[in-house]
Amino acid sequence: MSAVITLLAAAILTDNIVLSKLLGVTEAADEQAGLLPLLKKCGLLTTLMLITTAAFYPLDRFVLSPLEIEYLSALAAIIIICGILALVFTLSKKLLPAVYGFISQNSALLYCSAAVLGVCLSSVTYDNVTSYPLALLYAVGAGLGFTLVSVIFYAINYRMAAVDLPDTVKGLPITLIIAALLSVAFGGFAGI
Repeated sequence: MSAVITLLAAAILTDNIVLSKLLGVTEAADEQAGLLPLLKKCGLLTTLMLITTAAFYPLDRFVLSPLEIEYLSALAAIIIICGILALVFTLSKKLLPAVYGFISQNSALLYCSAAVLGVCLSSVTYDNVTSYPLALLYAVGAGLGFTLVSVIFYAINYRMAAVDLPDTVKGLPITLIIAALLSVAFGGFAGI
């Protein structure tokens, strides 16, 4: 039980996919129209992380590793992500048109998400992930960590809207500065 709590806390706080690996920083810091669309987007990404990890982990453990072709892991993960997204688009278009509208609005985010790819690949290389259920738990924890960081970025961007920043710092530079400061802050949880 302690291994499960440790893995979940690490995925959310100390080994956060956005802050420790800098994967998905621009997605997490993307300015949204409100908190509800942000939470919907994060829920969609968390679900995608879970589904792709569920498909990729067995492929890596039972096909790529025994054949000693782990160098194809990134390519296999990308193919799985694209295949799952194509399946989701097709099914939601036919069965759930309202969901299809939301998914198609965020299609560029989903196809180009470094965070989803990072979670897939980290699920097979992370030391604390030793089984399939732990890989799925790690994917959910990474999605929750992504959501937490996205909400923090949303709050910071909301406050910074009233501040007049120099042109040289606007956009990506201030985003990376904030990510670095948040990374240091979240690194403080490592001693717990």
